[in-house]
Amino acid sequence: MSIKIINIVCLIVLISAGPSAYARDFAYLASYAPGRSAQLFQLDITNEAILREIELPDDESLGDMVIDEKGGCYLSSYRLAERYGRNIFYFDAASGKLDRFIHLDSIFGPHKLALNDKELIVVVEGNDDSRKKSGVIVIDRRSKKITGKIFLREDDPKYIQCNIIDSFYDGRKYLYVTTMDFIEKERPDQYVGEQYGFGSIFVIDIAKKEISKVINVPRYYDTLSGIVNVGDKIYIAAQAKGTPKPMSEILPNRDLLVFSLNKGTLMATIEISPHPFDLVYDKSTDKLYVLHTDDRVPRSVIEIIDVKTDKIIGTLEAPSQITASIVAPNKMYLSLGPGFMRKTNTKPRMLVIDTKMNKVIKEREGIYQDISLNQKY
Repeated sequence: MSIKIINIVCLIVLISAGPSAYARDFAYLASYAPGRSAQLFQLDITNEAILREIELPDDESLGDMVIDEKGGCYLSSYRLAERYGRNIFYFDAASGKLDRFIHLDSIFGPHKLALNDKELIVVVEGNDDSRKKSGVIVIDRRSKKITGKIFLREDDPKYIQCNIIDSFYDGRKYLYVTTMDFIEKERPDQYVGEQYGFGSIFVIDIAKKEISKVINVPRYYDTLSGIVNVGDKIYIAAQAKGTPKPMSEILPNRDLLVFSLNKGTLMATIEISPHPFDLVYDKSTDKLYVLHTDDRVPRSVIEIIDVKTDKIIGTLEAPSQITASIVAPNKMYLSLGPGFMRKTNTKPRMLVIDTKMNKVIKEREGIYQDISLNQKY
C-alpha cells in the first residue's frame, strides 16, 4: 500500500471517529446566577462558533471547568441554593452527553479544577463539620476513585478556617494555592477583621499527595487571590495592603508580589494598578496578565508583564473584568461585565484577544462568569 493511500485511510478513520478525534480545540463558557442552573456553551475556537448549548441539572452552580485530551469537560458543582455542592460532572464531546462523574459524599464545595494524564485535581471547601477540611483531593480519572486527600490546616488548633482562594497547576508535579486564613483571637479586644484576610502559599506535591512547602506572606498583604508559577518565581495578586482594618477601610494594594519558590521568600514587587485579583499566564508568549477589580472604583486596565524581565511591556483596556483563560496558544478569552454578586454598568461581553499582538480580535455578547481551562496551555 502506498504512502498516499495510507494517509487517505488515516484521514477517513479520523473523520469517522467523531469529535473526540478532531484536531480542533474546544472551549466552554458558562453563565449562571443564584437560584437557577447554569447555561453552558461549547465553542469551536477555530471559527468561534457555538456548537452546543448544554443543559445542566437544576440548582447546580459551577465552580470551575477544565478540558481533557478528548475535548470533553469536567465541571465542579460548587454551590447549591442552601449549601455547598458535592458533585463533579463530565461532558463527553463525542456523545454530547452530560453525566455525573463523581459524588464526593462528606466532602463539600468542589471548586478549582486541574488535571494530568491520569488524575483530576480538585480544590474543595471542606465538610459540614469543619471548614478546616478545605484542601485538595485527587481522583483517578479511570476508576473514579479518590486516591489522595490533602487538607491544609486540619491539624493546627489555632486555625478556625483556611479557605483556598486560587490555584495554579504546573502540569507536571506541583499545585500552588493561595489561602485566606481564619484564626482564633490572639487578644481579647481583637475584632473579626483582624482574624482573617491574611494568607499563605501552599505548594502541594500531587504525586506524593502531600504538602511540600508553606510560604508565609507578610500579613500586611491582605486578601490573596491570583497565583501563577513560572520557574522559581511565584506571582501573587493581593487585593489590599496595610494594617488589618474593617473591610470598609481596606487600603488598595499596588504591588504584584514575586516570591522565590526555592528560598520561600518575597524577592521582588512590581508596581501595578490597585486591586489585582487574578493572574493569567500564556506560556506560548511568556506573558503574564494582571486582572483588576473593585466594587467601588471601576478598573479598566490589564497589565502585561514579561516574566523573563518582570517588566510591564504593555496594557489592555478592559473595564469590569470577571475572568480570563488561555484557550489556545496566543489566544485569550476575557469576560467583562457583572460578576457574581457584583454590579457594573459595563456592557457584558467576551473579548477574544491575540496575546502575541496584544489586541482584541473579536467580541461576543453575553454574560460569561466562567471560561474553561485547557491544561495544555
